Amino acid sequence: MALLASYLINKDNMSLSEYLERVIFKDAKGTTVEPDVRDAAGLEAYMERYKAGVRGREKGLWKCYKDKYESVAGWLHLSQALENIEKIIKIRCKKLLKSHENFCLKGY
Repeated sequence: MALLASYLINKDNMSLSEYLERVIFKDAKGTTVEPDVRDAAGLEAYMERYKAGVRGREKGLWKCYKDKYESVAGWLHLSQALENIEKIIKIRCKKLLKSHENFCLKGY
């Protein structure tokens, strides 16, 4: 927030990207860090195990509620619940991947 406030006060007709480049990061020295192949492979293996576990939970939910939801409305409700689970999984996977990217970019 302080950086944006500083930009608004001192921008002198510069875009935000120009301000960041010319003022904030003008003396910054950067390095590029490539992800370790072993880390990427480990993350991929973890994600596959995670997805498999979630699929197992979905199957368990399906079996658990199958007898309870014999009506059409019940099946629709269960179907919507499974769709919501899938959305949550996708969001969590994206967050996990973003977290891993940030970790790699920081050089840890």
